[in-house]
This record gives sequence, C-alpha cells and structure tokens, in this order.
Amino acid sequence: MRNAFLLSGLVVLVCSFALAQTHTLKSSSGPSRTDLKSPYERWASEDVAYMITPEEKQAFLMLKSDAEHEQFIEKFWSERAAKAGVSEDAFRTEHYRRIAFANRRFGLGKVPGWKTAKGRNYIMTGRA
Repeated sequence: MRNAFLLSGLVVLVCSFALAQTHTLKSSSGPSRTDLKSPYERWASEDVAYMITPEEKQAFLMLKSDAEHEQFIEKFWSERAAKAGVSEDAFRTEHYRRIAFANRRFGLGKVPGWKTAKGRNYIMTGRA
C-alpha cells in the first residue's frame, strides 16, 4: 500500500513537472501576438526614442489613422532637419545609420546597441 501511494505521488509530481515545462516552453518561445508592437508604436519607442519629446510621443500614440501617423512622421523629420540645417532625407538617413552602427558596435549580449548608454550617446552625438 505504501509503495502504491509513493508511486502515485511520484506520477503526479512528474506529470506536474512535465506540464509546467510545456507551459514554460510555450510562453518563452517568443512574443505572443498581443506583445507585438505596431510599426508606429515601434517608431516612437525605438526608432526615435531619444529624440521625441514626451508630449510628441503622447500625441503621436493617440492618432487614429495611418495617414495621420505618416503626416506626423514627415513633420517630425522635417522640423529636426530644418533645425540641423540639412535636408530631411539626409537627416533621417544619418539617424538610421547611427542606430545600425550602435547595434553593431555597442550591443551587449541580447541587448541591442541602441539601448546601451554608449549606443545612445553615439546616436545623439555621432561620437563613439
């Protein structure tokens, strides 16, 4: 009787462990559909994270249509390019070039380079 009790306890324990492992593997296999950001959310929180003001970001995320988002983005780049005294295309291209360089040069394990302090500094100033 005692052996049967121990055996049934062991079976329950093994099944519980296997079930927990299956759940862990499913949840860690990548982001679920609800975790994925829209391209516009990603633009505001990653692409221009160091340039956009909190007020701009809030206004941008409240926009409803793709057309409104696209219009905001064009205005965003054009205002910053004008302040820098360069063309909008040149300004935007340089910004994304810096992000790519930061990712290649300053990444730390699973942390992309743009998220590191050195990467942020490089993106904002152009100096490594």
